[in-house]
Amino acid sequence: MSACDYGYQALPKLFDASTDVFVGTVTESVFSRAADGQIIVRRDAGSAGDFRFKVLARYKGAASDEVVLKNGLSDCTYVFLEGATYMVHAFVTNEGHLVSGQAERPILISLPDGSPVHPDGDPATSWSSELAIAYADARAHRRPHAFVTGTVFLIGRDLIGRDGVRVSARASDDVVVYAERAGAPTAFVRVPNTPWNMFEMVLPPGEYRFLVRSAGTQLGDAVTLSVADGESRTVNLGPGWSR
Repeated sequence: MSACDYGYQALPKLFDASTDVFVGTVTESVFSRAADGQIIVRRDAGSAGDFRFKVLARYKGAASDEVVLKNGLSDCTYVFLEGATYMVHAFVTNEGHLVSGQAERPILISLPDGSPVHPDGDPATSWSSELAIAYADARAHRRPHAFVTGTVFLIGRDLIGRDGVRVSARASDDVVVYAERAGAPTAFVRVPNTPWNMFEMVLPPGEYRFLVRSAGTQLGDAVTLSVADGESRTVNLGPGWSR
């Protein structure tokens, strides 16, 4: 956790609180990335230089090909890199400035040189851009959808699978949450897909059977849950949770 003390904010709440939601490439920023990965601060633009984006896709807010975010110069300011592409949730302050910071969970989609994005300690590299875009697109086009989040209580423990075999589960393991629905393909996500030990899923409305597996072995009991259109639900999985 950085000096900016913020907690988890689910996509539905974040989308509702935002005035602008978009995917964009940063065309102007005082921050850039060197070949060795170090962040460079351009001094000629001044430390208060704003962030200018070319909008690639918009899901909320006034139609425009360009967005300018005010650089708030606070502990919660996020370093948007020139040339990088992000999923952004932004809001208008009382002073009339459009801003977005760490608490608005920016998501790094691609780096300036086009190299793949890997989790590296920056929360923006741990969120799923595919999931966030799927949710924003469903909201923008009023498509049926439901949002599910939860915690898998097993990371960092030796556990006994349902077949009696001891399984060691760590954050680096292939831990997967499955959402099974009769007559439909099974949805799944590898967890965690957030900076916390949590998972998020965007699903069509319906009744689902949720379960978690590590290296193919089911851990804990499955949970059946119905989710309605526009609903947000929480489902906690793993043998550490009492039912």
